[in-house]
Amino acid sequence: MKIHTNSIRKQIGNINKSYYDLITHEIGDTNLTVPQVLVCRCIKDEPQMVSSISETVKLANSTVSSIIDRLEKNGYVTRIRDSKDRRIVWVAGTEKLAQLRKKMPVLEESFFEILFEDLDEESVEQIYRSLELLANHMMKKVSEYKKE
Repeated sequence: MKIHTNSIRKQIGNINKSYYDLITHEIGDTNLTVPQVLVCRCIKDEPQMVSSISETVKLANSTVSSIIDRLEKNGYVTRIRDSKDRRIVWVAGTEKLAQLRKKMPVLEESFFEILFEDLDEESVEQIYRSLELLANHMMKKVSEYKKE
């Protein structure tokens, strides 16, 4: 069993590294970081709340706020106060982000379609089923640990 579980751990590491390497390659000389790219992917046509972005990228609100600070400083996003409730702040993409999106497929949902376009449908479905099984198992374990 140890060989198999250790191999799974290594494959998860390989997948994570490869994904970051692909994003890093796409980023090129934009001076964006991988976490900044992940946040930018969440900000599309409609402004988003920080909490919504945090939930999507699975990072703490404070971390996402810091990332948004840097993106705002570099002109990719802007913060907008809600007209009805000044405590609520929306994050919207700027024209600079829209232009960058046109040049960087990694910022689009279609990035994964491009990534897997050379695989047949059966292989993609097999990958999905395996990842779903792994994700469900790990979420169950996290839930069990939280109960302790």
